[in-house]
Amino acid sequence: GMISYAVIGTGKIVDTFLQAAAKTPELRLVGVYSRRIERAKEFGQKYGATRFYDSLEALAKDPEIQAVYI
Repeated sequence: GMISYAVIGTGKIVDTFLQAAAKTPELRLVGVYSRRIERAKEFGQKYGATRFYDSLEALAKDPEIQAVYI
C-alpha cells in the first residue's frame, strides 16, 4: 500500500532523499517540518507536500502521517 510520510529538515541530505523517494510509487510525501514555516512551505511545495509544520508535536499528532524521515 501507499505510505504517506513527512520529512524533518530542509537541507541537502533531505533533498537527496526526496529525489530518490520520488522514484518509489509506494511513498507519498505529505508533510515537511522546519523551524521556520515559510522554509517548510518553500521546500516542500517543490515535491508536492501539502502539510507544513514548525512544531514537531503537531507533526507527530497528524493522522495523515504514517512515517517520518529524520
